[in-house]
Amino acid sequence: MNLMQFSGLLVVWLLSTLFIATLTWFEFRRVRFNFNVSFRCCFY
Repeated sequence: MNLMQFSGLLVVWLLSTLFIATLTWFEFRRVRFNFNVSFRCCFY
């Protein structure tokens, strides 16, 4: 694996990680109350 392949993989990994984190953040903000209720029901 040379530097070009590694940097390409790194860029793809960073983009996918940022995309997933953004989706998770928006979902969490949208359903935070619902998530808290279900979390308490599951774990308490």
